[in-house]
This record gives sequence, structure tokens and C-alpha cells, in this order.
Amino acid sequence: MPQHRIKYRARGGFDYEFTFTWTPQVNAWRVYIDRQPGYGNRNASEVATHRLGTTSRPYVCWTTPLRSYEDARQVAALWADSTQQYIATGVFGVPPQRPRVRDDSTLSGVSENRLRAASTTPSIPPTPHRPTGPMRRLLERLG
Repeated sequence: MPQHRIKYRARGGFDYEFTFTWTPQVNAWRVYIDRQPGYGNRNASEVATHRLGTTSRPYVCWTTPLRSYEDARQVAALWADSTQQYIATGVFGVPPQRPRVRDDSTLSGVSENRLRAASTTPSIPPTPHRPTGPMRRLLERLG
């Protein structure tokens, strides 16, 4: 099975690409950011943009474990739309009237277990502790 790479078009027509990796150490999905628009004159720090990881391999910062591929996909889309809002307004948050994301990819009918088995990464360092921020609380608000 191919790597779980998804393209997402955020509001305003901006393209993002993500790779989803199952991390058995924490029993959760990690959403890597492979491609995104630049931040322009906005603060591009990992705290302001809700990213963790390295400069060359950032991933979406989220406080609760993403236990399902569906949750990971929704978080990736939410992060992309929130990033576009941040670039446009300077405020990182959920844009108004944001629709639920529909999966039209070739992976849409694949079982969760097969997705996990095909994307497992043997060793990923634990995420450092970060203070709670608005992006990491969005899942609870949307839930």
C-alpha cells in the first residue's frame, strides 16, 4: 500500500499536502505537513503556527491522540483552513461555516487496521510538552 499522502485544497484555493503515519508508541496518527503556502509577513514560529517536529519535517500540533485515520484527516484539513485564516487575518482559528471534509482518495474504503499496518514508522521521538493553545482545543470545540 502506498504512503498515506493526501492533498487538500484549503479555503481560497490554496493547496496543502500531508502524510499520515501511524505511531504505535503512542497508539495514534501523526499528520506531517509536506507542502503548504508561506506565511508571508506573519510569525512563522512553531508556537504561532501550531507545528511541531523539525524545520524539514514539521507535523500538526494536537493535544489529544488522533486514534483514527478519519480524525487525522479532519485535523489536517482543519489545520490547513485555520492556517489560511492565520495568513489572511493574523488570527489562528477555525474559519466560519467550515464544512466537514469528505475523503475522495483511493484510501477512503481501506480499513483502519490496514492503514495503520501500511504506514507504521518504527521509531518516532516523543512530542515535547507544549503549552495548551487554541488550535489544540479545536477538536473539543468541534466535537
